[in-house]
Amino acid sequence: MSTTLNLMDRVRERKSLKSDAALARFLGVGQATVSNWRQGIRHPQPWLIDKMATALDEPAIGWAMRIQAERDQLVDPTNAKVWLRWAQSLAAVALTLGLAHEADAYSNRRLDVYAATGFTSQNPGTLYIM
Repeated sequence: MSTTLNLMDRVRERKSLKSDAALARFLGVGQATVSNWRQGIRHPQPWLIDKMATALDEPAIGWAMRIQAERDQLVDPTNAKVWLRWAQSLAAVALTLGLAHEADAYSNRRLDVYAATGFTSQNPGTLYIM
């Protein structure tokens, strides 16, 4: 399943929207726009990705990067790999910050966290937590 379809379906489920027409109304776009996303003819604009991610209480940047990677896969697979690598790096940083926050919440000690990500095409992303 494409990232766009996954995002759309999760928003529909979270907001109890029974159809793509209801999703279109929720987003303030035409039904044809949502249909084009569903068919893979077009991808949502960044402001719409942001609106859908906000509806899920999730950061839009990860969604936007993965959608851009899928968009570029058809035109330039090299760029698509870069977008995916960046999305993975961002996810690693978010995970690290989340772990640090959780550790601080349950401990009086300060947790030192170090995150490093790999940036080679052979290694799409590695997370080290020390």
